[in-house]
Amino acid sequence: MSNRPEQYWPGLPEERNNFSYLKYQALGGCLNQDFFESSLVFLDSGQQLRKREKSYCLSCRHYAGLAGLSPNLDQEIIYAYLRAMMPPARREENGKNGSPWLLSDQALLAEVFLLTEDADSYRQLVASFPNIFMKKDKRRAA
Repeated sequence: MSNRPEQYWPGLPEERNNFSYLKYQALGGCLNQDFFESSLVFLDSGQQLRKREKSYCLSCRHYAGLAGLSPNLDQEIIYAYLRAMMPPARREENGKNGSPWLLSDQALLAEVFLLTEDADSYRQLVASFPNIFMKKDKRRAA
């Protein structure tokens, strides 16, 4: 499996602009539209991850590695960006649906694979961690 972003969005970033929130939801994505859009804007802006956010890349690689996957740089950046949004005080809170802090590390990684339209990695991750989603979210087994 190639780690090149072009595998997921040929002709970056033009193709990425055609990836809509509705398509993401149709794939099973559960982040709300604000987080969906801010993730892609962050990625396209070329902003650098802060030191703390870079440490989240290790977590992304770890869980992907347990599933026999190797995330590409864009996937690591989106994962770290979304995970960094998780304020410690809200980890136990039942906040608004579609918030990244309501997701486990594995579930957030699955969302990242959906955000990057990497269906093969998504399926392999879900197969490796079949219980990462709540029972009420059975539609995710795609």
